[in-house]
Order: sequence, then structure tokens, then C-alpha cells
Amino acid sequence: MSRQILVLGATGMLGRPVVRCLADQGHRVRVLVRSIEKAHQILGDTVEVVEGSVLEKDNIQAAMGGCEAVHINLTQDTELTAMGHVVDLAADSGVERVSYVSATTAREENRWFNVVDVKMRTEAILRSSGIASVIFCPTCGSWKRCPTSYTAVGQP
Repeated sequence: MSRQILVLGATGMLGRPVVRCLADQGHRVRVLVRSIEKAHQILGDTVEVVEGSVLEKDNIQAAMGGCEAVHINLTQDTELTAMGHVVDLAADSGVERVSYVSATTAREENRWFNVVDVKMRTEAILRSSGIASVIFCPTCGSWKRCPTSYTAVGQP
């Protein structure tokens, strides 16, 4: 079943394979980006591109319209605010599921590290929202060796 999915952080290293995988599986992918030109250079013409900022609630609301799911893969500077906006807007926008890329280090004993604290606070907003969700906690021994293409679970 094809779904309309919004991806926040689509042009980043971890967002690009998500966009590619969703599009390859037949989903209609929409991305909210700061630069339409950059998005088209990186992602091609297979996705719907909306220009705006994840820090602006109105921009997220416009991008979420008609979407059934949102995938969030942002930096520590934007993810907490963006998650708050997505959660606040989800019910009125018809969003049924949110996925979020956190970190394997997001544990209380590491909370002194700002990145971890932001990840944990962002996770808490999503967990307390009541929205169906998936939190990914990726790890890789060396970013230089991480694969650039991925196969979805259950797909050949």
C-alpha cells in the first residue's frame, strides 16, 4: 500500500537512503528542505519538495498536510524543536506514525553529553505523544565504511 510520507532531514547522510528506499517501495515521498535546488541535486525528481525550515511550525504544518507518516532525521540543533512541532500538529494533519533516528548512546549515564541529552528529550516528546512510533538507534564502526544503500527489512 502506497503511503504519503514526509521526511525531515532528507538531504543528509542518513536521510538520503531513507528517501530512496521509501520511493523504491512505491511510497509518495515529500521532503521539507531549506533549498529546493540542493534537494533536486541530491534526491532527483522522484520526490515532492517543499521549501521551508523545520524550526518553523507553519512550514512543518504545510509539509505534513495529507501525509500519513513522518520520518525525522535531523541534527541536534533542530530535532527537538521539529519533533515538538510534529507531535503538536500530528492529530490535525492526519499523521498516524512517526519514526525518529536517535542514537545507541542515548542512555541516562551519557546524558551529560549535549547531543545525548537532546536525543533523550526528543525521544521523550515522541514517547509521551501517544502517536505510533519507531525510534531507530543506529550504530556503525566507521562512518567511512557505512553502506550508502540499504535494503528494507523483509525486502530482497
